[in-house]
Amino acid sequence: MPNWVYNTMCLKETKKGALKEFINDTLKKDGYNVQVSSGQDWLVRVSNNQLCDNYKGIWLSTFIKRPETYDLYDTTNYPNGERLVLGQKIQIGEDEVIVTDEVVQLFKDATTEQLQKFGVVGWYAWNNMNYGCKWDTCLTEITPEVNNVDGMECMKLTFDTPWSDPFPIYTFIFDNYPNLDLKIDVYEEMGGFGGRYSVVEDEGRRSLSWTDDEDYYKMWE
Repeated sequence: MPNWVYNTMCLKETKKGALKEFINDTLKKDGYNVQVSSGQDWLVRVSNNQLCDNYKGIWLSTFIKRPETYDLYDTTNYPNGERLVLGQKIQIGEDEVIVTDEVVQLFKDATTEQLQKFGVVGWYAWNNMNYGCKWDTCLTEITPEVNNVDGMECMKLTFDTPWSDPFPIYTFIFDNYPNLDLKIDVYEEMGGFGGRYSVVEDEGRRSLSWTDDEDYYKMWE
């Protein structure tokens, strides 16, 4: 069974200031009331712990927010209230509660709402559908790199994801930040897959294309 996937994502500006705009957008999405003047400014301030209080970096959930119902009700483990035991203690959000018939009904209602509104039941299924992997991951847990290449800033992010790569997030970045060129190297630790996503332009149309790393597969033959 596949386990960890190693991701290296490089974001290079094709228009000056695009990386700054990308970073400032992530700050705004996560509710931080601060902006940076460049990618390098962001990196220096983060490295010196001077950006803002309690900064948690860039996560998969920075780009696509999970609906609150999935965090309140663990319908992954208790769909429709199944396996809940009357009298046991469980968590609903940050609160510890005793399971009653009313609590079981809350889980039944949450299951119905999740399926009708969002198409899947439980945080596990929602994460896989919207993040491409089972857990959220911090893209900046490993110190990022920001360099200047031909007058354009380039950011390198290195991070791990569980079981598969976060392709829906790569697609989100590709769709919403057209002035950033993407190159993303992806390798599954047990040899399941390896290669690169990159931006391809053909007759004015952009697409995110995958290329296998043949040398990587040969290592596992």
